[in-house]
Amino acid sequence: VLYTCGEDLNACGMSVVDRTSGVLREVPIEPVMLDRLSTSIGWWGPVSGTPTVSPDGGAAFLTTVDDSGFPVGVVVDLVTGATTLQNEVTDAVYSTPTMGWSADGRFAYTVIDETLMAYDRTTGETFPVVTTVSVDESFDDVMSITLRPPVAG
Repeated sequence: VLYTCGEDLNACGMSVVDRTSGVLREVPIEPVMLDRLSTSIGWWGPVSGTPTVSPDGGAAFLTTVDDSGFPVGVVVDLVTGATTLQNEVTDAVYSTPTMGWSADGRFAYTVIDETLMAYDRTTGETFPVVTTVSVDESFDDVMSITLRPPVAG
């Protein structure tokens, strides 16, 4: 996934490189999302690092900003440019959403409202992964999510 800007931050775009053919293809991302990506870069650099591409190559999780300038995690479909799973981080301006992909790329796991959630790219459904949490626990301070590969058998 390439995110590039021209002479200024008003001429930005997102592209992907096909690993087999080497062909560069533009992702038709929504103009409002491109504006938000531009805003998230600013003069100090990006809000977050490199987008995390799903194992199947069909989507990327990246961090942008909402209308108030707070970091927001989104899943971008790399074919259609559609964005889903707006995961807003509300606890601190400089926090960035974290996520992990299932081995097949169907599920994106992230923290939403202090709850570990799974987003199903096939159905569009978002649901909690952990259903029982003690009173003193939350997933507010999760710094990374790593998933183990499926167990064979």
